[in-house]
Amino acid sequence: MPVISASTIWISLAYGWAVFCAAGIAIQASGYFPRRARPRLLRGRVDELLILLLILCGFALLLLAFRTAFQLLSWPVAVIAGGLAILAAPLLWQILPRDLLDRRAGIVAVAAVAAGTAQGLALLQRP
Repeated sequence: MPVISASTIWISLAYGWAVFCAAGIAIQASGYFPRRARPRLLRGRVDELLILLLILCGFALLLLAFRTAFQLLSWPVAVIAGGLAILAAPLLWQILPRDLLDRRAGIVAVAAVAAGTAQGLALLQRP
């Protein structure tokens, strides 16, 4: 029976966190479309740019997570970690207060977490 190394566990946890964040961003962004469904605080032009920034951060994070999984993880580990993260994201994302997520500061905070996670994954890929 093969033994999983500690570095594989840490990389799979980072990968799972990245997939969780990307899935959470997709869930959050889906609440902003169509435009009339957005909260009143997020209907301006600046807010549209922030929502676009959030979506781009989530997409970039997901691409980097897939790259990390492809280069550093075996496929069974990547599928299990990513699948658990995708299943957990909707359940845990609904716990977050809507008052926080439906404001500019909430969008910027989630995008900052995604950017920090992407930076962490990029550091894992350095030799």
